[in-house]
Amino acid sequence: MTSPSLSSTSPPEPVEFLLHDLSHRVGSLGVVTEDVQRRLETSTITTLRQVLPATPGDGPRQQAAQALLEVLEEERRLSLEDLALIRLQVRHLRHVLRRSLTVAQAGPVSLLEVIDEAVVLADIERHGIKVHCDRPTLPPWHGDGGTLLRILLALLDNARAAMADLPVPGLIHIVVAPHGDRFTVSLTDTGRGWSTEGGPQPDGPRPAMTGAGSGLGLVSCQERVRALLGNLRWSSPGPGRGATFILELPGASS
Repeated sequence: MTSPSLSSTSPPEPVEFLLHDLSHRVGSLGVVTEDVQRRLETSTITTLRQVLPATPGDGPRQQAAQALLEVLEEERRLSLEDLALIRLQVRHLRHVLRRSLTVAQAGPVSLLEVIDEAVVLADIERHGIKVHCDRPTLPPWHGDGGTLLRILLALLDNARAAMADLPVPGLIHIVVAPHGDRFTVSLTDTGRGWSTEGGPQPDGPRPAMTGAGSGLGLVSCQERVRALLGNLRWSSPGPGRGATFILELPGASS
């Protein structure tokens, strides 16, 4: 069995600050792409197309110039198509960031909205992994939505890594349940799992989180859960049989 890594990094910046910074950078990227698109649309290639047919002669140089112009026009067309896709993604990112900044604000938050934002930001389904989340009617959760968002991103990133290179598409099942004024959020994946010698081991060993996408390893994740006055448990029924992480969150009275 492989034990979780105990290495930890310096505390990350507050999530709201990071989201504001990322939003600013995405906005700057949008300005740059718009400028590049304008320059391509008003390129001298358009002027050359107007001038070249008027050039007398039909010799090798004229034919070569025509061929070169056609290549430049095709490259310009493809570049404009690529820029259009980039601008579409930039608009999507700005929309996601605006919603994420709302989640990161202090005060009561919707647990299902935070989970939805984590799934979008983790981009899980791009890896061929399906995510199913039960959606019961829940009261608001009185906690730090930004910190919870980062914890969920770490757990989703860990599940994605556990299902990498599997012969069948992976699945993550998320269940949220109230318990009095407390909540539990469980994430079950169909990944590699780990050995359970001696029987099931809640909080037992499992491969270390890489933190590649979230910036959080398992230890840092646990520290953030404790900062919320919550608890994090995990277990696996055995190798190749997936794993379950259970996040316990306190209520308003805690």
